[in-house]
Amino acid sequence: IIVDELNRGDPARIFGELLTYIERDYRDERFTLPFSGRSQSIPRNLILLGTMNPYDRSIAQSDAAFVRRFDHILIEPSREIAEQLLEATGGFDAEQVSSIGEWFENVQRILPFGLGHSYLARLSSIDDLLTVWRYRIRPAVNVALELSDQADGENVEKSFDALIKRLEGAADGG
Repeated sequence: IIVDELNRGDPARIFGELLTYIERDYRDERFTLPFSGRSQSIPRNLILLGTMNPYDRSIAQSDAAFVRRFDHILIEPSREIAEQLLEATGGFDAEQVSSIGEWFENVQRILPFGLGHSYLARLSSIDDLLTVWRYRIRPAVNVALELSDQADGENVEKSFDALIKRLEGAADGG
């Protein structure tokens, strides 16, 4: 079972008594469902995958009982994946892909948390990149830097402007 954005709800209220029975030690044990009164068990071979954005500040922290029942795999933003996403569209040459990848990697060091590589999915032109910057990336950067140094926001902005100049220069052959 895959549950996207698992932390967007209150997992303890959503799962209720199931929180106990999804643990490995309690699999295959029978329990009674509270509303139907039916007997149920969680099979040993059930795999529950939940995605969470640990940087989503609009979400309350998950409670300890919920967190300890799962293994956690952190997937950091990746320059390699960002570049693969750009290459897949065929809209950028190798030099442009590398320039965008380098900018993406540098932004990771400026922001208090990473900028997801999914922002670069399905971009096939500099105009697409500018649109995503204006309506998705810049607002996300502003939120990320709201409580930190304003100079960092200016650095991200300046680095993006420099990236666009390099990309446009490469597109013009100059």
